[in-house]
Amino acid sequence: MWPFFLTREVTITKRLATSKEEVLAVLRPDTVLRTNPILTSVVPDVADDAAGPAGEARWYTIVEKVPLVGRLDTSTSFRCQWTDVADGVDMEVFAGAGTRLTTRLRVTPVDGGEVEYSDHVTFQGLFLLMPFIVSRAERSHGILRDIVAEKSMKSSDT
Repeated sequence: MWPFFLTREVTITKRLATSKEEVLAVLRPDTVLRTNPILTSVVPDVADDAAGPAGEARWYTIVEKVPLVGRLDTSTSFRCQWTDVADGVDMEVFAGAGTRLTTRLRVTPVDGGEVEYSDHVTFQGLFLLMPFIVSRAERSHGILRDIVAEKSMKSSDT
């Protein structure tokens, strides 16, 4: 539906001095979704402990705080499909106004006992909203990268 709906891609990578197993242990909905400060509510369709085996998709309804002007803000809700895969996580976000984000979080061993954490996001959205969508998602995924790095490094120190 070009030119009304555009697609953009962003990849964030970070080398971490920890193991693949430590990072994968952090890539859980309770860490990735519930500790992100811009997300104000994360409600699973089925309780996490009752969810199916790895590789089976789980659905969440998420509420995000969105700043407007000054101290004024609002919120928006969207659906997120979470799927664990062997080397990370796949997420699909379905939001208002036809907005869709596809996220692939991957952990790959590299030289020196380190791993590379990569976060590849594909954005699809209304052209008027694309600058807002990309800036919000880049902020959120930057926070996510920092959370994953901090928590995986702490767990490997113990």
